[in-house]
Amino acid sequence: MFLRIALAMSPARFGYTAAFIVNASWIFYASALASVPALLRAAPTKRALERDQEELTAADAIARWLPHSAVPVRGEPTRSYTRMPEG
Repeated sequence: MFLRIALAMSPARFGYTAAFIVNASWIFYASALASVPALLRAAPTKRALERDQEELTAADAIARWLPHSAVPVRGEPTRSYTRMPEG
């Protein structure tokens, strides 16, 4: 979700930079207006949040079948830590 919003904001960021370089504020307003449709599409709707949660749940289920050394599963300690003997 964060990547979608970041990419939707890129026209506004480029316009912000160009407005300072060219010293014309209309460039920023035009680029901000151009990024509005992308922001509306990237907005988190109920269905988009459910789809993201389903992807995370599926990835967690896949990670449980992998060996412990490959991917640590949430809530389980990693197996690579060994306590050093004292003395």
